[in-house]
Amino acid sequence: MTAAPASVDLHGLQHRDRFVAVGSRQSRRRVQGWERWRSLLEHSLTNSLEERRRADKPGWIPCELHHQIVRLVETVELAQERLEGLIGWLVRSLDQIGHSLWANAGFVCTQVYGSRATGLALAEADVDIVLCFKWTPSQMQQAERVLQLCHWLDQLPWALKVEPIPFASTPLLHMNINTEHQTPFNNLPVDISLGGVGHAGHHGTAVAQFVKQLNQAYPPLRPCVIYLKSVLEQAGVLGSANGGMSGYMLVLMAAHFLIPRVNEQQHDFGKIATLMIKHLLKHLNPEKETTTLGMSREKVLEIFPGATFSKSEEAASQPSTNTTVIVLDPLQPGNNVARLCYRLSEICEVLEIEMRANRRRCFHSLIE
Repeated sequence: MTAAPASVDLHGLQHRDRFVAVGSRQSRRRVQGWERWRSLLEHSLTNSLEERRRADKPGWIPCELHHQIVRLVETVELAQERLEGLIGWLVRSLDQIGHSLWANAGFVCTQVYGSRATGLALAEADVDIVLCFKWTPSQMQQAERVLQLCHWLDQLPWALKVEPIPFASTPLLHMNINTEHQTPFNNLPVDISLGGVGHAGHHGTAVAQFVKQLNQAYPPLRPCVIYLKSVLEQAGVLGSANGGMSGYMLVLMAAHFLIPRVNEQQHDFGKIATLMIKHLLKHLNPEKETTTLGMSREKVLEIFPGATFSKSEEAASQPSTNTTVIVLDPLQPGNNVARLCYRLSEICEVLEIEMRANRRRCFHSLIE
C-alpha cells in the first residue's frame, strides 16, 4: 500500500470509479489506499469526537499518558478508600491510649498528616500520625512519652515491630499494624510523633493542610504528583531517607511550575506531567549553578489563608548535601526541603528515561 497523502483528496475520492475503469494495477492500488486511508480517518475522527463529548471539552483529545495517569489516580483512590476504616480505627485506638497515659498532661487528640492526609499516598506509603497536646512538648518530653507509648503498645497484639526512636531530631515511634484477618494492608507501617495542637504546634499538620489547599487551587497538581511519585518510587529514588526526592520537595517543585500557568487551559495530564518533568530536569541538573525555588508569603496566604510561619533554627543550621537546587519551605523560612536530596544524577536519569517514553505516549505535540 502506498503512503497515505497528508490530507484526504476529496476530488480523487469522488472520481475513484474512473480510476477503477482504467484497470491498471497502479490505479487499483491507489484506490485501495484511498479507501483504507478514508476508513482510518473516519474511525479516528469518530473516536476523537466521542472522547470530546465524554470530556465535555471541545477541541481536546487526551493522549495515552493522560489515560494512564487517570487510571493510576483511580487505583490510588480505591486503595485509600479501603484503608480509611483501618486508619479511623487506629486513630480512635491511639486516642484512647493518649487519654489513658497523658490525661493530666494536656493530651487533646490524634491526627493523620503526610501523604495519607493529602491524597498523594501511593499503595506502599506509611501512615503518619501525630499525638497532639495543648502545649507543644519539649524534645525531652517527646522522648519520654515516645518510650511510654512504646511500653504500652508492646502489650497489644495488633502492634508489631514497635521501634522507638526517642533521640532523633524529631522523636518518633515506628510500628506495623497487624489486623485480625489477612488483608492487603496487613503489616501497614505507621510513624507516630508528638506535637502541639493546630498548625503552629506541629509542622507536619501545617504542611498537610497547605498541600490540600494547593491541590484545590491547582487541580492538575495531584494527578501529576502521584504519577511522578510512582515513577521515582519504582526507580528507588523517592524519599529523603535514602537521598532521594521527598514527596514535599516534589510537591513544591510541581507547584512552582504550575502557579505561573494557572490561566492556561490545559486539561491533558500527560502533557502537563511531561512539561513538569522538563521543569524538574532544568532545576535538578547537577552540572548547573545552584538555583533557589521559593514562594512569596503573599502567595502562600492567598492559597492558604490560615497559614502560620515558624522558623526552625535546627533545620536552618543543618548542612545541605545538595548544592544544585534549594527548595525553600513556604511555611518554615530558612528550611531547605531539598537539603537531603543528594542522588540528583540518578533522579535526572530516571526522569530523562521517562521523558523519552512520554514522547511515544503523547502523540500530540506538546504545548510550549
